[in-house]
Amino acid sequence: MPAYIETFAWAIPELKKPWHGEGVGLEDYMTSKEALTAAQLDWRVNKVPVHFDKAYAMSGIEVDPQWTKVNTHSALVRDVDGKVMSIMGSKYNVLQNTEAFDFTDNLVESGEIKYVTAGSVKEGAVVFMVAKIMSDPLEIVPGDVAEKYVLFINSHDGSFSVTVKFVATLVVCWNTLVAALAEKGQRALKIKHTRNMRRRMDEGKRVLGLANAKYARMKKLAQEMARIPMKKTEFNDFALTLIGAADKAEDELTNAQERSLQNLNYLFVNGPGQEIEGRAGTVWGAHNAVTAWTSHVRETKHERIRYTLMGQGDKINEQAEKILVKQYQLAA
Repeated sequence: MPAYIETFAWAIPELKKPWHGEGVGLEDYMTSKEALTAAQLDWRVNKVPVHFDKAYAMSGIEVDPQWTKVNTHSALVRDVDGKVMSIMGSKYNVLQNTEAFDFTDNLVESGEIKYVTAGSVKEGAVVFMVAKIMSDPLEIVPGDVAEKYVLFINSHDGSFSVTVKFVATLVVCWNTLVAALAEKGQRALKIKHTRNMRRRMDEGKRVLGLANAKYARMKKLAQEMARIPMKKTEFNDFALTLIGAADKAEDELTNAQERSLQNLNYLFVNGPGQEIEGRAGTVWGAHNAVTAWTSHVRETKHERIRYTLMGQGDKINEQAEKILVKQYQLAA
């Protein structure tokens, strides 16, 4: 499957067909169990002891093996095919796919959210599920409308924590997963794979209950931003501040700063959604230019999804919002 997709399922009422054309479409919205089955995520990951050949390790010659257990690490192995997902420290706690998503079932049953997509990427190492919040969508300005979703992620390679985030991007593949994680407005709830993670997941229920209040805050701030015009020269000054070059003339910029400034200025005018009347040429347009830059354009040596969710990308998005809120005296 394309875009790192291993398996995928979606609800046809929400999505007629994903762009990649892969996976299984269901006629109605899904419960978590239905989503796990349709997306072929109903497998387990077991911690298996790791052994090494001590004789070969000491001699460098292939002789009769002397298998010795490694007490400090275990292999995480998928039960359906024996695939080794990763090698992790002995204190690492596995969170099964069913456990990762069961704690939201009470919300689904009450009608507050419905599951719309589920799948795995990177050969099953990362599993995701998206639930739609069944209330009015976010409309910042006419034509700039976003449905409200809750994104759930679990990994089996130690790449990042169990993650819950409120997003406006419907995830159908790796690229849209990255885009959803890049969205600003609310930080993700991250739960590490430790012995305390199940208690933290119980706390997550309370966080999910605040979803509509958080979206109301996002909508209010975005609408305030959309009412304030922003000239290209103002955006250029804002971009210079964001990249740490406010006190420099443009001919004094480093090569990296010059590329960043050019990309940001381009995205302010030509970025995704900047053609929408009411977003174009506003502080809201500036905000969106930055999130497009950090999620798709800005150079990074790190894996894009980790950079966007946990690394410098998320910090830049936060810093951009703080600068705009302060500069235009917005209610954060």
